[in-house]
Amino acid sequence: MADEKKIPATPVPAATVLLIRDTDDGIEVFMVERSNRMHFASALVFPGGLVDPEDSEDRLLSRCDGIAGLSTEEAALRIAGVRETFEECGVVLARHSSVDTVLEGDEAQAFYDKYHTALNAGDVEWGEIVEKEDLVLCCDRLAYFAHWITPEGRPKRFDTHFFLARMPRRQHAAHDGNESVQSVWVRPPSAIEAGERDERNVMFPTRLNLELLELNKTVEDAMAVTADREIVTVLPKSKPIDGNDYHRIMTIPEAAGYGSGKFLVDGGKISPIADK
Repeated sequence: MADEKKIPATPVPAATVLLIRDTDDGIEVFMVERSNRMHFASALVFPGGLVDPEDSEDRLLSRCDGIAGLSTEEAALRIAGVRETFEECGVVLARHSSVDTVLEGDEAQAFYDKYHTALNAGDVEWGEIVEKEDLVLCCDRLAYFAHWITPEGRPKRFDTHFFLARMPRRQHAAHDGNESVQSVWVRPPSAIEAGERDERNVMFPTRLNLELLELNKTVEDAMAVTADREIVTVLPKSKPIDGNDYHRIMTIPEAAGYGSGKFLVDGGKISPIADK
């Protein structure tokens, strides 16, 4: 019988959303600090989570903008992104079926007050809320940004799809106080520097996606560039240095667009390795 310990864990589909906004100093992105009870404890991450079976149900698939031509799995990822954005930071990427604009202002706040706590407590399903309020999920506001899969050999693995989304006008983003304990709007270089100084736990995929986002001056630029960019799946290969996983070499496809295909990870410091 094969040793079950040698069978790689199957990556679980997940969706992560980078909420971004323009400021006088450049793009800011919304990030949360994970609770120490959660996977990726205390890490500074973008809001997101696992795809639920409900995300591929007809009652949600029939109430989406921007999923024409997508497979059920691709659509479910975007539905999960919209749902997780509301669950984790209270931002509603949805509109009433009778209007073309996303909820904002008092209407968005009333929706949050009515459903956020109940949804996170499991007292109501997302599909029930969407049907009851006659909502259309604005999946067209999500731009496919990146695709990362946890390296083989890890006990828990995720097949994570990253999306960009412009922060809606007159809405407020905040951590949920459960899965995440702090939140911040931050410029990508500031988050990167915090990771370098070990002030924040910024993981390898998060760091590289911050660097990719940093290349854009405005939200409009970021959304346009992302729409035109080919998404290359990143399945990193991790090689510990002297058996120490805190110091390792990470190899990814150079075609993924992160400026290099090989990186030295030394704690919070991450440096590209030039080919000789």
